[in-house]
Amino acid sequence: KYFELGRFKDLKTAKAATEKLSIIKERYWGIVYSPLDEATFKPDVVLIITEPVGGMKLAQTIVYSSGDKVRPNFAGIQSLCGDALANPFITGGVNFTLGCDGSRNAADIKDNEMTIGISGEKLEEVKQAEINKKNIKKSMADLLKMLHPKDFEYIVDLIFQYSGWKKLTPGA
Repeated sequence: KYFELGRFKDLKTAKAATEKLSIIKERYWGIVYSPLDEATFKPDVVLIITEPVGGMKLAQTIVYSSGDKVRPNFAGIQSLCGDALANPFITGGVNFTLGCDGSRNAADIKDNEMTIGISGEKLEEVKQAEINKKNIKKSMADLLKMLHPKDFEYIVDLIFQYSGWKKLTPGA
């Protein structure tokens, strides 16, 4: 199908790419979907459609929790169905995709948006990491408010020194 649409240089390339698409092998009778905060069921996969900055923040949340890099897996075809839904369902993980022509048309995904699929297995871990990050930021902000200006200056100096910068002003 994709070869006939002119998406690949030849049939061999089309076959190689389509064999790597995420496809759920089991058969299901249907699909149920809902906004997450209204769901009355445990989701198998949660879809997030966001601007890249939202994707960046979610990636940072995942890295915060696991220490692993986010490694998106997509081909620009079957992006919503395969990459954002089937891939997390099969792997039990998270996948980021930029979308495809079909998903941008059918699901009205805008040019400035991307899609992220999170498996139900990973959802609580991602939510807890986000809560932990917010708590740390609030605690740090509270601590910084208690600092004397000279203490704050000392901390900034330490950060720059650790990064390899040298202070050239008097008192260095």
